[in-house]
Amino acid sequence: MVSLYAALNATFQTGLTNPIDETLRRLDVDLSQYRKIDEVPYDFIRKRLSVVVSDSNQRQWMITKGAFANVVAVCSTVETCNGLTRIPDSLASL
Repeated sequence: MVSLYAALNATFQTGLTNPIDETLRRLDVDLSQYRKIDEVPYDFIRKRLSVVVSDSNQRQWMITKGAFANVVAVCSTVETCNGLTRIPDSLASL
């Protein structure tokens, strides 16, 4: 799933690109069932970029990348192979 989310974010973002985004766009991931709904572009205060996408079943995701501390600060859970897990307060306050 990580490669799917990374490819979706890199493909649908319209801001400045970097070599990592360019590499992610070349992954062998089928994105044909996804479309971009919206984007919150990167800025140097938030230090993160988000895209909202939907799939052919109309499910929607906001996929965010950026500085670790800035991303974790706005999250309460993380998705792992065991399902959703609450982010410990010690990480959320970095």
